[in-house]
Amino acid sequence: MKILRHSLSDEQIDILKWIHLYRGITTRQLLAAKRPLEFPPHLLDPKVSEPKEKSIRKLIGLLVKKGLVAEKVVPKGRANYAYLTEEGLELISIILEISPGKIGTGYSGDHGDFDYELYSPPSTKISHHLILVNFFLMLEHLKAKYYELKIDYRDNRYVSERYVLPDLDKSSKHGTKKIMPDGEIRLNDQFYPVEIDMGTERYKELVEKFEKYAEYFDFLQEHGRPLPEGIIFISGVADLASQFRRRWDTVIAAFFQGMDRWAAHVNLIGGTLNCVERIITEKSRDFTTFGQMLMNILGYYTKTDGNYKGTAYRVEIPIPKLFTATLSITQIGANHQVYVYEPVSGFETKGLARVRSFKSWLSKTKIPEFQAVSEVIPVFYHLNGQPMTFNFKKFDEKAQAEWEGLFSLTYWLNVEGPVWTDIDGESVAFSNPLLSRVSS
Repeated sequence: MKILRHSLSDEQIDILKWIHLYRGITTRQLLAAKRPLEFPPHLLDPKVSEPKEKSIRKLIGLLVKKGLVAEKVVPKGRANYAYLTEEGLELISIILEISPGKIGTGYSGDHGDFDYELYSPPSTKISHHLILVNFFLMLEHLKAKYYELKIDYRDNRYVSERYVLPDLDKSSKHGTKKIMPDGEIRLNDQFYPVEIDMGTERYKELVEKFEKYAEYFDFLQEHGRPLPEGIIFISGVADLASQFRRRWDTVIAAFFQGMDRWAAHVNLIGGTLNCVERIITEKSRDFTTFGQMLMNILGYYTKTDGNYKGTAYRVEIPIPKLFTATLSITQIGANHQVYVYEPVSGFETKGLARVRSFKSWLSKTKIPEFQAVSEVIPVFYHLNGQPMTFNFKKFDEKAQAEWEGLFSLTYWLNVEGPVWTDIDGESVAFSNPLLSRVSS
């Protein structure tokens, strides 16, 4: 194909399309883009990938000679990353039929037209940018691996939004604002802003980040627009979940400080690139099915244990926006206990926040069935894997005491067992866990 005096092979055009999509990309990442099922981007063994990268390097070299692509060295690394020149951008815009001034969504190949500066990768934050590319390429790997997975993504050029907060309460937080996540994914018709964390933001900066999200969600609610299902927070420096754990303690403390009023409605989901497959596959599942499994478990105890006089409830909690809590109440003598069931898997926050919101609602409700309740016992149900322990040491002293008191009685429930464990991950040795904490 000959365009703008350049004769290009199909392979060269593919390389230009990937560079255009990701703005800046290494040779190894191009290999992952070219063969997504075979090569998860962050797991590539150089001994395996380097021989296969040679043909890609050759193609990039030809495109550099044509003046369509340029390269720079990744700081503190040996790799180069490739990006389009202005001529390269003009050429690929013709190939992709991107008309001048077009406003695209960024989803499903709907490209927008941007100034060249916005196409160029951010050279001062190139390591951060390349981690984001790895995240997007991991999604391509999952799309190839799980053909039924309905997932799409776009970068911050399409997600950033300026908006105006009205001065409703004479506060200093009104005026023109801007929200700027690193990216966004859509999964089963739900959307999730994406944040890549390089571990450089301290607690105060993280609080400010989440306060900006809270203000944006206020704006979305005011204008009748949907809230995201959650914020996906991926570490760009930790490889293993165990390494991420220390950072997570700081992150959730900042999250609840900065976005407390929305914490029961918007999940914060954390992890490393190695956690992405678990996060995406779990969030893509129909949790209605697992909610039904939970109800079947509760029904089993009601039918088979003559001592258990529990009742299952679903209660609407309007804090600050309606959600439905799933409960059961153990009714033996004067010691009534309410068990609150929330799905929690790995590093996430919404289940924790909903239990706390329920306890706050319970202290104010006049519904007769709840007047005799003396304790709230969280039950976090999940599908597989190991339950997490909670660490609230990064919270201020008052919040730490509140959270530790609330979760001291927690159970974990693997609904595929069912297997019950306590807050420390120890198996619960009771035939009916819903009776295990009733005073004799």
